[in-house]
Amino acid sequence: MFSQPRQILVVEDHADSAVILYEILTRQGHRVWSAASCAEARSMFARWPEIDLLMIDLGLPDGHGCDLLRELRAVRSVPAIAVTGHAKRSDIERCQQAGFIAHLSKPLMLDQLMETLARIKEPPASSSPPTTPGGGDNGGGGRDGGQLMAG
Repeated sequence: MFSQPRQILVVEDHADSAVILYEILTRQGHRVWSAASCAEARSMFARWPEIDLLMIDLGLPDGHGCDLLRELRAVRSVPAIAVTGHAKRSDIERCQQAGFIAHLSKPLMLDQLMETLARIKEPPASSSPPTTPGGGDNGGGGRDGGQLMAG
């Protein structure tokens, strides 16, 4: 676990997957915003400059996660993890070219997620927590181990 919690924007259009990620990450002490589309992610990223990590699904209803990452990185540089069902070699290469630091395939395993988060550098010490949570409380449904999501 990090000495400081991350401020994570999860961009995931599959509601159950978004809830599971929200639950797992908040239980680890991270602050989480949830966006279900590229448009919503752009808005939240602009509104909350303290976001210091992105977790983005590739297949979104209004665009592709790689294109979204390029757009967000034009605003400011933040590490990003692809969390997706797209796991062909060409998908992984496209993610690397877009600037993702990791590619996690669904169904996501808890140990794989935790190991990936542990490899990411600590957030800047100057990060301050947001005054209000973005995306609201997504509700329960998280699991403590095993397979996290399939969608």
